[in-house]
Amino acid sequence: MRMAVLILIFGTIALAAPAPKEVKVPDYFPAKEGSEWSYSYTPSNRAKVQKTLKINVLVQKVTIEKESTKIVMSHGLDGGRKLSETFEIKGNDLMIIESSDIPAGLILFKKGAKVGEKWESNVTYATTRQGAAESVVGAPEEITVGGKKYNCIVTTHQAKINLGIPGGAKPANNELIFDIKIWFAPDVGIVKRERVMNLGPIQIDGNAYQLEEYTPKK
Repeated sequence: MRMAVLILIFGTIALAAPAPKEVKVPDYFPAKEGSEWSYSYTPSNRAKVQKTLKINVLVQKVTIEKESTKIVMSHGLDGGRKLSETFEIKGNDLMIIESSDIPAGLILFKKGAKVGEKWESNVTYATTRQGAAESVVGAPEEITVGGKKYNCIVTTHQAKINLGIPGGAKPANNELIFDIKIWFAPDVGIVKRERVMNLGPIQIDGNAYQLEEYTPKK
C-alpha cells in the first residue's frame, strides 16, 4: 500500500512538472528570401577614404541542395549600380563562393566555433588567381551601429593571393593580401564588415560596411 502511495505521489509530481523550454539557437546568418539589410558603405583607395554611400543588400534567392544551401544576395548601391555575392552553407561552414570583394572559397564563419578557434581555406580571386587564407574567432565585442547595440561574434581573416606566373619570374610584389574582419550578431547577421587589400606593403583598396537597418522577411 505504501509503495502504491509513493508511486502515485511521484507520478503526480512528474505530471505536474513544467515541460522544458525549447532552447533557441541564434542564427548568425539569416538567409530567408526577401530579408534586407541597409548599410552605410565607405570605400577607400590607396588609404584615402572616399564618400560614404548607402547600400541595400537583399536575399534574392535561396537554393536548398542535397548537401548545402546557396544564397544569392544582391547589392544595390547609390546611383543604381548593382552587384551580387553568393554564399554557401555546408555543414557548420559559411563560405563565400562568388564575390568581387572577397576571395571565393573563404570560410567566413563556423557554427559553434569558440574564441581562438582557427581554420584555413583554399581561395580564388579574379577567377584564376589561387591562394590560401587563415581565419580566427576573436573575442566577443559589443558594438553600436544604426543606433542599436549588438553583442557580436567576430571573425578575422587574412587571404594571400599569388600573382606570380608558375615557372616564371616573380614580380617585386607578387602577393595580393586581403585583411578582413566581420562582426556577426545573433538573428541579424553581418552588422559590420571591413576589408583592406594590399599589394605587398602598399594599400591599394578597402571598404567598410556598417549596418543601419535590418528588415527580416516575415
